[in-house]
Amino acid sequence: MNPFGDSVSDVRILDIPLKELQEKNLKEAGFILCEQAPRNEPYLLISDRVWCTVPLLERLRERMIFGRVRILDERWTQSTHPLQDLHEQAYDLALVPENTEPMFMGLPILEFDAEIREGDPLDLHEAIAHAAREVCLTPFAIHHLDHWSHITRVNQLAILAQMEEARYRWKQAGFIGKVALVLGFLWKIRSFSRATILRRIGSIGKNCTIHPTAVVEACTIGDNVEIGPHAVVRASVVGDGAKIDEHCVVNLSVIGKGARVGRTAICNLSILYPNVMFSHGQGLQGSVFGTSSFLAIGVVGLDISFGKEIQVQKDGTWVSSGMHFLGVAVGHRSIIGNGVRLNYGVSVPNDVVLLGPREDLYLDASGALPRIPSILKEGKAVPLRKAQLSEPRSEK
Repeated sequence: MNPFGDSVSDVRILDIPLKELQEKNLKEAGFILCEQAPRNEPYLLISDRVWCTVPLLERLRERMIFGRVRILDERWTQSTHPLQDLHEQAYDLALVPENTEPMFMGLPILEFDAEIREGDPLDLHEAIAHAAREVCLTPFAIHHLDHWSHITRVNQLAILAQMEEARYRWKQAGFIGKVALVLGFLWKIRSFSRATILRRIGSIGKNCTIHPTAVVEACTIGDNVEIGPHAVVRASVVGDGAKIDEHCVVNLSVIGKGARVGRTAICNLSILYPNVMFSHGQGLQGSVFGTSSFLAIGVVGLDISFGKEIQVQKDGTWVSSGMHFLGVAVGHRSIIGNGVRLNYGVSVPNDVVLLGPREDLYLDASGALPRIPSILKEGKAVPLRKAQLSEPRSEK
């Protein structure tokens, strides 16, 4: 997975390596993990680059229809297809008959009804409406991870799928089950305050410090997290030991273990790996930042193209992303200095240092005089009167 150099199994979804999340979801759905494909019974075959939800896995196990999964609703494919390597629009997830070799090619296609429902329309200015993609909500979500842009997309799908799964569990529950869910919800909330209800919809770990003025809504908060005064954190995952400073806004994002969002920073639709330092910037959305990367104050990351689709690098060549909205990827341990401007779709390699422009920097201020304005000239501070005298006079 470029630019990070990680195996796809190590890609972090909800601040958990994909492999660990796959194993957790498979076990929860009732599957037994095997080192090799069994010979005398049907089995589930899944690629290491597939993310999918527990309800989808449960339905496959219950119905036992053999074949390779393809989502029936074209809206799902159209909204998620960019840069995915799909054969016949089918995913590397299949139920395989007994005594069959473990390979996807040659298996029949299993049309899967994901029961898609449309989300609420986005309230966008008409100038950027072209960059929006249809929001498809389903508890039966699935996606390949074939490009760094998929890290942001799958994390957002995973957050939304958690909410959709709660809706699905409610629909599936019988009368007694619904009563139990309601009583459990009321016990968890124990309040009629809207702010308290929205905060308690999610979960908050142990030893967290959340300032009374902070707004926290529908989030999963790890242990030992600090959230400062007037911060706003919505529909996000915050890993153990992370810090969100005062007046920050974090929206539909994942803040990795030990990461820090500096004061007044806005982190929107972005993924921070562990130990990232994310400072106040000028537009950083739809992006992914590798482990221990550092963003200085004033970094700019463009994210909307008003013309052609955004170009990205894949397999060593520049290709269309199929999107007009996409941020940047910053590699592990890389440092992005003050004033650096990154174009949309750019991926920064691991362990590099990018510095901002120097032509407007004062490199030597020793020539400045008290109470006399100075200007920048060839990197030096030059008193304004001297600078004026040295300018050539125009002849009248």
